[in-house]
Order: sequence, then C-alpha cells, then structure tokens
Amino acid sequence: MSWAQHRRRRAVEAGLPPLVRTSRGPDHPVTPAQHRLWLLDQAGPRIAYNITLSRRLRGPIDLVALRHATRVVSRRHEALRTTFAEAGGQVRQRLHADLPPEVVLREPPPGGPPFTEADIRRMVDAEATRPMCLRTGPLLRLWLVRCAPTEHVLVLSVHHIVADGWSLRVIAAELAAVYRARVDGDEAGLPPVDLHLVDVVDWRRSWLRGEHLQRYLDFADRSGVLRAVASPPLPPTRSDPVAGTGVRHGFDVAPGVADRLRRYAADLGLTLFTVMLAAYALLLTRHGGGRDLLIGSPAANRSRPELARVVGYLVTIMPLRLVMDADERVADLLTRVGAAVTDAFAHQAATIEDLLTAADPHTDLRTAYPITALFALHSFHRGDTVLAATTDEPYPIHAKDTEFPLALSILDGGPELHGYLGYDPRQYDAALADRLVTDYRSILTAMAAADPDARTAALLTARDDPGRP
Repeated sequence: MSWAQHRRRRAVEAGLPPLVRTSRGPDHPVTPAQHRLWLLDQAGPRIAYNITLSRRLRGPIDLVALRHATRVVSRRHEALRTTFAEAGGQVRQRLHADLPPEVVLREPPPGGPPFTEADIRRMVDAEATRPMCLRTGPLLRLWLVRCAPTEHVLVLSVHHIVADGWSLRVIAAELAAVYRARVDGDEAGLPPVDLHLVDVVDWRRSWLRGEHLQRYLDFADRSGVLRAVASPPLPPTRSDPVAGTGVRHGFDVAPGVADRLRRYAADLGLTLFTVMLAAYALLLTRHGGGRDLLIGSPAANRSRPELARVVGYLVTIMPLRLVMDADERVADLLTRVGAAVTDAFAHQAATIEDLLTAADPHTDLRTAYPITALFALHSFHRGDTVLAATTDEPYPIHAKDTEFPLALSILDGGPELHGYLGYDPRQYDAALADRLVTDYRSILTAMAAADPDARTAALLTARDDPGRP
C-alpha cells in the first residue's frame, strides 16, 4: 500500500471503536462474506473453497511432532475449531473446545514401488480440491505424501470460510515453531492469542452502520458495484461445458520486462500493482470483455496491529471499476487506474457482501455478487523452512477451485515476476488460457517500452508474434 492509500484509508476509518474481546456463547453470527460462501457450499455441486500451502520437503520428518504441532495450532485459534449450521433461519458459526484437525500420511504400500512424480502430482491436486464439510469439520487439514524416506510433499489446507491467505501464513509460522520446539524437546513459547474471528465479526457489526456505513455506500455508488450485474468476464469458449475443478496456467514475466515495468511505474509515481492491473484490464477488453470493467482484487483488511495474528476470513475483494479508452494517453490511463486503486484501498473495511446486504437485506448473495474477474499481486519470498531439519521449495498446485471464472495472480519475488491464470473449465478452455497468457505478456512488454504520451490503442493490439491472429 502506498502512503497516499494509507493516508486516505486512515481518514475513512477515523472514529472507529476499539477492537476488544467479546463474550462467548454456543454460537455466533457470520459475516455476509461467510454467508455467501455457505450458500455457495450448500448449493452444490460441492466445490473446495480451500486456501492451500504446498511444499516439497527434504530431510527427516517426525510425524508425531507434526501431529502434535497441528493440534496445538488448532487449539490456539477458535476459527480452526469452528463448524457452521443453520438455526432459526440464520447461519451461525459454532465454536468447539476441541476439533482435531485431519493429519494424513500417504505412503507406498510395504514392498511396493515408490510413488512416481505423476502419482504425486495427481494426489496433491486431488487433495487441494477435496471439499470440506462445513457442518461437521474439521476445516483444517495437513496431508503428507512420502516420495522417499527423507522426501515428502506437504499440503496444508484450510477452508476459506474461516481463513484467508494471511491466516495461512500465521498458521504455517506457528506450526513450524511448535514442531521445532517439539523435536528439540522444548516449548514453543508462542504469545497468547487475545483476539479471534468472532471478536472481529462483533466489532464490525458494532460500527458498520449509520454515518460509517454511508461512507462505504457512497464508494459503492462511485464504483458501480451495486448496479453491476454478474456476467462472464469474457465470452465463454465452451459450447458444451463440462464439470471439473478449476485449472491454473503458470507463466513467467521476462526479467528484463519486469525491471522495466518497475522503473516505468516509479517514473509515473505509481505502484507495480497499478501497472499490472491496467494491463489485465486491457487484456479483458482486447478479448471481448467490454470497455467498462469491474475487476475484483483482494486486500488483507488488517490495518490495525491487533489483527496481525488473527486467523479468520478477513480479506476483502475490492471492486475496481475501470473504463478503457483506446484514444487515451497511456499515462492518463495509468493515473486513472491508480486513483481507482487508492479509492478502493481506502474503503476495503466493508466487503462487497456488506454493501449488497446493506442496500437490500434480502439480496441473494449467490447471484447478486458482481465480480467475475479477479486480479491479485502478492509479494513472495522463500523465508524460513516450514519444518525443522528440512529444506523446502514450493510445490505448485495445478488444480484449484475458485469462485471466479477468471483469476490472474502475480507473484512478485523481487527481481522476477511469476503468474498464474486460473479459469473455470465449465466456461473456458485451455486454448483461450494460452492466448490470454501470451497476450498479457505482449501487453506488459509493450507497456514497459511505451512512451507515456502514446495512445492506449497500441497496447490493445500489441503482439510478440506479428503474424499471429
């Protein structure tokens, strides 16, 4: 977040009450965002809205210590001991004193051959897209496949209704700390968890009304999110849609292009996020998505320091309304996109589901939700190993269910940029995904070399291969 975005957000959130621990009962209300995920889960067919971390580990694994660590982390965070149910026509989240997480080791049968890489890939993708039962739990799973005596692939999954990407990093860090301490015969010494998801839910319900709510409704009016109608982000390419899990198409941005994009953004006083988002908007317009776009982008929604260690579904999808104009200067396009990003960041504390429900308490969040295209940019660094006495490297997941027909994620690893285009195979095919990735890289290459006074039309037609249609 830039300083301008931070300053604007502090002005919007001025005067909010303190965030404190609330009383506990047998069950608690859900947020509109959680309610929407509940509705999607219950509508069927079952889709795995899981947040997943996967690593290939090399070194000895103490399975007893790993089970212990997973259990300890689950006990520390109420969200990981939560199930959901309907009571009196309302969806409620129920806290359990103990809800053991699922920990599974998959290994070849005694005397059998080791798993092949194709076996491992198939099992990991299947685990990442295996649904969880919201009514019974558990909503935290740790799955380990033994590739060799001292080589494993670890898959850590938690349902999105109780966690987000930030939460997953908290869980992984605590899991590593408790595991290391157990292996060393020591205590992890983790600080106590003072606040939990239900405290945040109650706090938000206490202030998201009246004047504060109106600020966010005014933003919703500017962004057009309350007037938008959910529709495919691009014309579907499947004439005979097939059921199936979401698919992810990985790609890299050339290092030279990535460096030029960073300098280009800095020269215009903008962020890399803004430049990469503008390129995505141009890509959608180029492939028939229209000129007036509504793109969603996740924001952590954790501006307060006391939220840093809370495990819960706090992330919000910011609505970004972007209008493409082929006759506009590239610099003007990027400035407008930057202004839309700043406005959205400042109003991220209220989710789209909050705004839809406030405008119409009877709205159907399954059908009224207007975002169908997602863009995200995440900072990525290797950091510490997940478990003591091991070395690790990311193990990419190729299959991943998503609630968005198209989702572009960029991983900023410092000098390099990696991307994943996720798509719903019921609407789009691999051939389109290939074209989208190729054309996105073409737009980025052209943007990195563009004169700020050039017209946007040149980016809409940029091709790495001039002979390709």
